[in-house]
Amino acid sequence: MRSAKHFITSRSDNERGAILVLTAIVMMVLLLIAAFAVDLGAWYRQGQEQQRAADVAALNGVQAYDEELKTYIDGIAGADKFSDLTTAQQLAAEDLAMAAAVDAITSALLAGGLNITQSPTLVSATPPGVSSASVTAADGSQIAITRNANNEVVVNITQEGTQYFSNFVRDAPDIVRSGTAVISNCNADCSREIELEPPFEGFAAGGSGDGFRPMIGDDDTIWTVNHHNNQSQSASVVCMDINAEATCSHAPLLTLNYGTHNKADDVIDNNRNQIYFVGHDFSTNTVGIVCVSTDAPGYCSGSSEYTAFTGHSHTYLNNSNATYFPGNITAQGLWRVGTYPNDRLFAMGQDGRIHCLLPDNLGSGSANCSGYPRNSSAAGQSWTPSLAQSQGVRPIMGELIGDQIITWHQAATDNTGYFSCWDTSSNSNCWGSARASGQSIFGFASRVNTPVKFVRYNTSGTPNGFCIAPRTAFTGTATLPHECVSLTGTIQADVSNLTITHPPVAPSENPGQVYGEGFTWINTDPTKPAAARMFFGGLYSDRLNCYDWLTATSCGSVDAVDLYGISRVNNECLIGVGHTSQFYSFSPTTLDPCTGSTVIAPITPCLCSDDSRRYGVLELPDELIAVLNTASASVWTNQNKTGSPLMTIDDLLAGPVDLSAIDASVHGTVWLEIAVDSKLDDTGNLLWTETYNASLALTVQPTLSN
Repeated sequence: MRSAKHFITSRSDNERGAILVLTAIVMMVLLLIAAFAVDLGAWYRQGQEQQRAADVAALNGVQAYDEELKTYIDGIAGADKFSDLTTAQQLAAEDLAMAAAVDAITSALLAGGLNITQSPTLVSATPPGVSSASVTAADGSQIAITRNANNEVVVNITQEGTQYFSNFVRDAPDIVRSGTAVISNCNADCSREIELEPPFEGFAAGGSGDGFRPMIGDDDTIWTVNHHNNQSQSASVVCMDINAEATCSHAPLLTLNYGTHNKADDVIDNNRNQIYFVGHDFSTNTVGIVCVSTDAPGYCSGSSEYTAFTGHSHTYLNNSNATYFPGNITAQGLWRVGTYPNDRLFAMGQDGRIHCLLPDNLGSGSANCSGYPRNSSAAGQSWTPSLAQSQGVRPIMGELIGDQIITWHQAATDNTGYFSCWDTSSNSNCWGSARASGQSIFGFASRVNTPVKFVRYNTSGTPNGFCIAPRTAFTGTATLPHECVSLTGTIQADVSNLTITHPPVAPSENPGQVYGEGFTWINTDPTKPAAARMFFGGLYSDRLNCYDWLTATSCGSVDAVDLYGISRVNNECLIGVGHTSQFYSFSPTTLDPCTGSTVIAPITPCLCSDDSRRYGVLELPDELIAVLNTASASVWTNQNKTGSPLMTIDDLLAGPVDLSAIDASVHGTVWLEIAVDSKLDDTGNLLWTETYNASLALTVQPTLSN
């Protein structure tokens, strides 16, 4: 008989065996669960990777499809959108677009590690039909590509799940992931660059004599024909490159064969690529029009180089300066009236005769306009050579106002200045007779041999007269003596508060003088306050003076250089020229050196593959942003900026701005204006010195829809 103790011990062993078996089973189950969990995690990660691959592939496919379709449409004459293509052309376009999409998709998948060695099978159909392609990767993965009726590119990837332990439980599942990208935006073919050129600082160009009115070419050049030139002098026609701020590479300083003493008004013809000015031919002792070519720098070809005035008396010689000025110019101003089909050139001689020549006929027997030269109302005030020889130069100064040429010249017979007017539209005197000006101001003692001329404006900014002032010498601030005549021939009262300033000079220096011409700048930007300001410089003064016509008061003066003539580079910058072609630029509102630059350019919306249109993203380069104080932009329906802007961007420096908010289907081509202002360094020089491009990028930005 067993003891109770022995019996109890035997039962515990059996139980322990059962427990061990049960434990083994549980452990096996747990191991299988763990193995399944490992594979489940692997399938989840694999699915994530497949989803990313499908998304990237779909986006690449959309971009390639869109670009190829747009390229095809652009290559078909007269086609702007897919619907403009013929049925055959649509199918050809779809074949190319789908092939490009499939290639982009498979390349993206290959880069992601999916080895595709076969060529895809492609079936194309024009929308709304469905195009498709399929291919099998080396590991057996199936890739299905579709361009569906909704203009979407769909990439479907089917892969067998990676299996480690779960094959004890089940076979590996197929993992399917799909990426769908919507073809809704435009492609990079529509991107464009808009040039932004640095402000024009000004510089010394060199050359002989003194530069008068600068002339702006249509290729970012500035030309000037220096006066005080005789036959022995050179480099008197100067061309400067605004952007390079250096002598034009295609136009070296040109040596003149003609005298240009006291010449003030010249004409640039950017249609014919020519410059015209009055010159004295020393070999024949005649006066006429000199023609210079700007595209192939040099004199105009053949006999058109020089055309002598006919019916013109050249009897006046400045004997007191015979070695420097062998013969004095006896016709001063030259004006172009563009209202005529042949763009006539007008000049007035010191003998009172009006000359009219046709640019296309220069150098020929038919150069004169019909019926010219003609006597003007100033013809009776002829020059007396003996008196002129003892008293010096008596130039004519004038200005074209509308179709009227209003001039002033001083008669040596009675020492009286006369205003005269010639109507170029009726080829007759405007007033019937000349109008005498005051002798007290224009006497010999007032150094009137190089007077100042300017067009007079009223407080509304409208031209209403022509004025002349003597070359008065003084220091400090003073009222500028002057006389004016109205457009109808009435001697006008003085301009109110017309004061000028010249800084004090050392006893050994000449006092400051007013010189050259006054130039009135009218603000042409309708988005900015109205403005009409006159600017003029001086001789021996290095001073720029400003007068505001709207307020009839001085608008100040600043240190500059001697400026004889001024022209407009753009609405934000004026350019003056003085001694030896010393160019100087300044802002018409601040009088500071130009720091701003503005460009306005048309932008056309890009045609998208779904036949819609849109604009792009405007962005300045980082290199330009680094040297700017401010940058702004606005979008207008027209080049003249009338009405209200479609969009205003106050701060372009903050980053890119999307212009797609403007409805391209309504506005079509619009005008983008970009205005920037440069920083200055510690010495007052511009930090912005080279041309940059603002980018208007219309890039593909497809969206995912999964």
